[in-house]
Amino acid sequence: MPVKDDTVDESLAEFINEHGLGALLRRQAQGQYCFGTKKISCKILNNQLIVRVGGGYCHIEQFINQFAKVEMMKFQTRRA
Repeated sequence: MPVKDDTVDESLAEFINEHGLGALLRRQAQGQYCFGTKKISCKILNNQLIVRVGGGYCHIEQFINQFAKVEMMKFQTRRA
């Protein structure tokens, strides 16, 4: 359940739920999340949900494509 009136949380929840990755995501604070074993920062820029990566940002879809499989494997290994 996203935090009411938090556009980042609402957008991220919608994206994650559409892609079936909800088990990997935990909200820590406004704009701060744990995605599997990674701590990430998210924000809305130009009506796009973006994630801080290194010294810049990438679109959420690009981030998920790059990290979701590895984080899902780590998550499943920890649960076993």
